[in-house]
Amino acid sequence: PDDVDFDDTLAADDDDPDAIEHDPVKNEERVRERHIPLSMKISGLSKSKKIRLAQIGSGAARAILVRDNDRQVAMTAVRSPQLTIGEATAIAHSRSVSDEVLKHVAQSRNLTRSAEVKRALLFNPKTPFTVSLTFLSHMNHNDMVAISRSRNVAPQLKSAALQRVAAKEKK
Repeated sequence: PDDVDFDDTLAADDDDPDAIEHDPVKNEERVRERHIPLSMKISGLSKSKKIRLAQIGSGAARAILVRDNDRQVAMTAVRSPQLTIGEATAIAHSRSVSDEVLKHVAQSRNLTRSAEVKRALLFNPKTPFTVSLTFLSHMNHNDMVAISRSRNVAPQLKSAALQRVAAKEKK
């Protein structure tokens, strides 16, 4: 194939002989633990281990666990004391997290000190309207105009932003 991505993937393949271990007794091959992607490792964990990983794990583990179907795991990941502003911004941008997680991010004073987190929450269509409305007054004029023109925000938020833009232009 003359596909560039295909060629790049083949070039990056280093043919690591240690990636696969062969069991001669069972006549099976399996991927060694260190070569299994983090998401696959996490999917095999029990609920209690996921919660523990959400509390003390890395940022990559929290990014996966915050999207977990189990509400308790997702909330533990977002409540982690190691959660950074950058991670909170990524969570606020994500449309695959639950509205409860977004609500928790919005209610955290440490996380909402960042204007980028507030902006991400406003532009996320899954953010509850009441939460979005509280941050609308924190936005500058250009952000208000962008919100009033965006198709991804709730219609009520769009009209509230439009009213504020119109009121500011009258002055």
